[in-house]
Amino acid sequence: MGERYIKDDMLKNGYRRRQEKAYRRKDNVRAKIGSFGELVFSVSANTVKTFDGMSWDFSADYATHDRHIKADLLEYMGPGIETISFSMVLSVFLGVNPLKEIKKLRKMVRKGYVGRLVIGGKVYGSYKWVMQKGTVDFQRFDNKGNLLAAKVKVTLKEYPRKGGGVKELVELPQQKKGGEVWELTELPQQKKGGEVWKLSEVTGNYSKK
Repeated sequence: MGERYIKDDMLKNGYRRRQEKAYRRKDNVRAKIGSFGELVFSVSANTVKTFDGMSWDFSADYATHDRHIKADLLEYMGPGIETISFSMVLSVFLGVNPLKEIKKLRKMVRKGYVGRLVIGGKVYGSYKWVMQKGTVDFQRFDNKGNLLAAKVKVTLKEYPRKGGGVKELVELPQQKKGGEVWELTELPQQKKGGEVWKLSEVTGNYSKK
């Protein structure tokens, strides 16, 4: 009888230890928030490596045309280059090796890495990004000169597809020939007073060539 109780206690203790290990593993599971190439944003019970204060700037380019006794005319030239900026706190107290992560970011800048920015399973931007700039603020060292904490500001710049996108705001005129639709490959022109005027892609009006 005594041997049976001892075996039962050993089995229970073994089961309890396995449960405790399983719970510890569960607590250490890393939740991946997003990534940009080798730069992974994640949070777990022992490690915090994520971003803060993220901003996204996007714009369009316009050309300004002077007009006599009238307000200047704006002409849409196409989308501008977008930028995304954010900061990261890298600290040994958050389970991160700051110097190792800084070297990784520096390598991505110097090697011209191009990749997609993914956060929460969603791709940000129309295509890919490059890491244009990184600024490091060293915050804390130990008494042996080891880096303990730093804040990094990162700037990503849009890397458009080669060939770009369509900029036209008006469609090119079409003609029907033999039952088929033919589209003009060049914008039509007109002669006014000996000068050649070309149809604007943006305003739909004729202007001097």
